Amino acid sequence: METSFTIRDLIEDWGAFVLSLILGSLGLILGRLLKKNLVSMLFNLFALLILLIFSILYSGDGKEVFGIFEFDRFFFNSCFWLSVFGIITLFVSFQEVSSKGEVFPENFFFVLLSSLGAILMTSSKDFLSLFISKELMSFNIYAMIYFIRDRYGVESAFKYFISSALLSLFYLLGFSFFIISNETIFISNPKTILGILGVYLVLFDLFFKSGSAPFHFWVPDVYQGAPSSTVVFAGSVVKFASFLAIMRIFDFTGQNYQHLLEIIVVLSVIIGSFGGLVQKELKRLLAYSSIAHSGFISLLLFGTGNKDFKEFLLFYLATYGISFAGAFSVISLFKNTLLYLEDIRGFSSSHRFFSLLLSVFLLTFTGLPLLSGFPSKYFAFFTALSSKEFIPVIISAIGSLISLYFYFIPLVRTFMESAENKIYFNINTFIGLILMILAFLSFVFGVYPDLFFIMIQKIPLSS
Repeated sequence: METSFTIRDLIEDWGAFVLSLILGSLGLILGRLLKKNLVSMLFNLFALLILLIFSILYSGDGKEVFGIFEFDRFFFNSCFWLSVFGIITLFVSFQEVSSKGEVFPENFFFVLLSSLGAILMTSSKDFLSLFISKELMSFNIYAMIYFIRDRYGVESAFKYFISSALLSLFYLLGFSFFIISNETIFISNPKTILGILGVYLVLFDLFFKSGSAPFHFWVPDVYQGAPSSTVVFAGSVVKFASFLAIMRIFDFTGQNYQHLLEIIVVLSVIIGSFGGLVQKELKRLLAYSSIAHSGFISLLLFGTGNKDFKEFLLFYLATYGISFAGAFSVISLFKNTLLYLEDIRGFSSSHRFFSLLLSVFLLTFTGLPLLSGFPSKYFAFFTALSSKEFIPVIISAIGSLISLYFYFIPLVRTFMESAENKIYFNINTFIGLILMILAFLSFVFGVYPDLFFIMIQKIPLSS
């Protein structure tokens, strides 16, 4: 494939990414020299804002860059939402680092680098650039998990690193099989059984990153032990980018790998729904909720070839990311690292505002009407039923009903039980403002989901 480009094209296509990296690097250096977390946080915030503005204003819709990246409308929407979730992570991370009284400017730079890797994942057209982008996203998360530096953080970082490295070997093995089969690194329909096996091995790694069963084994432990800001990032940005990369593979190969998807959906919903029933700790409960939602999201992948399924997939990933980031942002304000369900008793009596916001996000997960979780699940079930996948839909519907129980447990203890011990809670104005916006979006997209589809048609605005 012949590709030609000029310096002007390079600046136009990659200027926002290069400028973001420069700003992030300056923030890291100045933050370390001045020993100020705020300096590093602000520089990296500006860097992500540049990517956000780039996703809205750039006019290169449908353009191939270097022949390996597809800068289409789908990519720009991905860049927009991934930048938004990265910005939320920065604010939550700054609150956590400040509450510990430590100087750790590197953490904010890791958020930027990982966000860049996630953004590039959504536009990769070949397995090599996809692997490099995926590793750029992943390697920074190891350090983000570890920065809290307690026993739980070290254990979580080690588990995630070992399991991620193992699945990366699956990716590389599958990549080599595909090259032998198709004699190209570009994602395309595999020509032989060996090539099909190679694609499956690559998908195993991506489903692992998305937290889908049976590759979910890292999720509960990492969500429990990692800082809440890192979990915000993993549950929104990483899940978003992983599913979009899977969608790209399905799209370029012209297949939806039906039997693999059926296994993913059924196991994710069953393990996530039933696993959540026995959890005593809120972070682990939300971890199993995340596994179940990976199954619901995977229902949308049955619609490969349907012109609407990509927009439905974007809707689910964006609205789920909003509610997930909101829920863990509330949890980040608790001073104790591990928040058990017993600890949340009477939370509404002392902090009614934040307890109401947490309730909105938990109710969004349930899929009840008037919140964005309802149209999300409707689109997922509709897409799968249109593909005549009745058994996964039935199991998903049952799992959704079962999950109502463990979503309502924290709500009951928050509003209907009295506190036995004092609840240690940090009041943060910026986090409160972010939570209000996220809760508002959950309502707006739940009542008027068409607004979301109008938004994504307007990105990029200049095209």
